[in-house]
Formats: sequence, structure tokens, C-alpha cells
Amino acid sequence: MFSERRARGVAWRGFHSAPRCVVFPCAHRTPFTCTLHSFLSGHMIDTLRWKRRAVTGKRSSKAVVRKFFTRTLLLCALCFVSAKITSERRIGGVTSSCTMVLNGFSREHVLTALALHYSAMEVVNKVRVVWGNTKQHPEFFLSQTKSVSRLSDKIEVIMTPTDDLNDRFLPIAPLRESRCVIIADDDIYVDERTVNAAHALWMKHQTQIVGLFPRAHTVTSQGTFYNSNPKYRYSIILTKFMVLDSAYLDAYSNQMPASVRDYVREKGNCEDIAMNYLVTSLSNKSPIYLRDYTKIDFGGKTGIYNRPGHINARDECMRQIPELLDSQLLIYNDLAFTANTEERFMGDSFVHGTEFDLKELDFSHIQDSADSIQAVERLRHQLVTIRSKSL
Repeated sequence: MFSERRARGVAWRGFHSAPRCVVFPCAHRTPFTCTLHSFLSGHMIDTLRWKRRAVTGKRSSKAVVRKFFTRTLLLCALCFVSAKITSERRIGGVTSSCTMVLNGFSREHVLTALALHYSAMEVVNKVRVVWGNTKQHPEFFLSQTKSVSRLSDKIEVIMTPTDDLNDRFLPIAPLRESRCVIIADDDIYVDERTVNAAHALWMKHQTQIVGLFPRAHTVTSQGTFYNSNPKYRYSIILTKFMVLDSAYLDAYSNQMPASVRDYVREKGNCEDIAMNYLVTSLSNKSPIYLRDYTKIDFGGKTGIYNRPGHINARDECMRQIPELLDSQLLIYNDLAFTANTEERFMGDSFVHGTEFDLKELDFSHIQDSADSIQAVERLRHQLVTIRSKSL
């Protein structure tokens, strides 16, 4: 039997000892919540003692009620604090929020709007902009994000000394506090519902890449080629928007052969292909595509993949990177996931998102971050409305 004296000893033994409570097992295994459970055990047992004393006349009923409610109010306060701690708890060794890494180079107005858009999300604990333009300082971005005081602490800019696509996978030390990392381009708009769905899906598949833009490899007698319009299966997720474990950033930067990073740096392309080969070779699992029709690619019509020779360069990457990495492994997936279901993957326009040329958006009237957000949000609403009517 769990004795009354032992219950009181456990209840008040102190925060630092963090005893394992018998009546309420310490499920969360943190000193605070374990102490809370111990206090709750003692409170319940004390309540029974006070009731018995009141019945036997050893203590007045008013005194029992007063002490009971005092202890109950204190317990409620402790429960509230415990809930705040639990909301930031680690689940299976992984924090329940994500660090977002945006790759910034120019287009400061839309970058400002998107950084503020993502930083306002509860699931995003930090937005880090890796600025790779050594010839241009992001003055507008820095001044406008600092002006939004409630979000400025969640946004930081990392100025890289060179324009190197490998830098978007740098294992920045604070990222180790949050194993969930979202890699995104500076011209991709994803709404909060989809970001939450991507995070929830990744929590179920933490060794894999989860993302919104699927591609594939095609193997023929002439070799392996890049397929930008997969029809029935996919094997690559683009860095336009992907969720992955921060451990893969360290693997990419410190464990992967340097020759792969040198190749990416020289070509200025294919860092996403290299990451997909790396993650697949380490996990032996395929990437996962989250189907969403609301995502918008603001750089779609002038993006790098519309430049002459881009597909040929990607084909070359599909042949060179596996040799440098000493791994030929990419695994197909024929399933597409939504927030609630999974279905057979069928290639359609959703794999590219709604594309829009930012050159058609007039930023001349924009003076501050509020103007940027309103301009991007107004355009997004128009495009989503048009897209919804076409479904």
C-alpha cells in the first residue's frame, strides 16, 4: 500500500529531486511535471484526511473547505504552467515546432511579406533567412522585419560570405534545438493550414523528406534523366518547400563527400537532387508528397527551371551526383497525401502550384512591410480564387 506518510513525503520532496510518483506515474519525465503529479497525489490524500478530521470533529468544516480551495487554486496555477511547458515538449525526441530556413537573394518586398507570414505561425519557432547576395545588402528586409516588434524576435538573417546553394543546408547550431526544419524558397507562398499539415505528416515519417513539389528520375538504356512532370510516381522533393530532420543538414554539410558540394557550387544547381540522394541512401525510404492546390510560386514564370539548358543541366546532375556520392539510390513513391487521406499519385498542375511572374507585380508604391504583406496577400487571394473555380 502507498502509505499516507510516503505520499506527503513524495508530494513535498522538492523540485530538483523529481520523484517518480506512484499514484500518478511521471509520464512526461520532466522535473516540473513530475513534481506537479506528486503534489496532486498529496493533495488528494490530504483531502481525504481533512474530510475524516472534519467528520470526527478534530477540525472545523470551514477550515477544511478553506484549505481545500487554497490548495486547489494553487494546483490549478501549477497545471496552467505545466500546460505551457507541455506545449513545447519534445515528442519522441523531436520538438513540436519547426525552424524555417528561407533562401534569400533579392526580391526583398516579397521576402519580407513571406518571412512575416511564416513567423506568425504557431508551428514555426524561428525564421532564418540565409542571404546569399554578396553584392546587395537586404536593407528593406532588415528594417521592415524589425518594425514588427511582436515577430522580429522570430526572424533573423544569416549573411553568407559567398553565393553558394550549399549554404541553405548549413547546420546552424540553434537548429539542433528543433529537429524539424522547413526549407523553402523566397518566392513560395504556403498557407498555415498546409504548413501544419506538412509538419503533422512529417511527424509520422521523420526519417523521410515531406514536401509540396514532387519530381522524379527516369531510367532508360541511355542512363538516368530528370523528370519535371511525373505522371504516376515520384522520387524527388524540391527545396521549394520541404520538411526534413535537421540531422540531414549536418550529414549534407559534414559527412557527405565534399566533391558533391563542390559540384553543386560549381554548377549553381542541383542541391535539391543531392539532398534527395543523401536522405534516400541514409533512410532507404522514398520522399512523401503532400498534395495542395493553394500553394503559389511567385517566381514560377521566371524561375531557374525556365532558363535555357536547365533540364539538360539537371539531367547531367542525375548522372554525376550519384557517382560522386557513391549511391544510385532513389526510391519511387506512388502515393499522394493530403491532410486527412492518401491516394494514388497522378501528375497534374498541382505539382507545380499556381505560377505568377513577380515582374508583373508593381512594388513601386510599397513603403513598408504592411504594404508588402497586403500586396502579396491580395494577389494570393486572387490567384487562389481563380484556381478554386477551375477545380
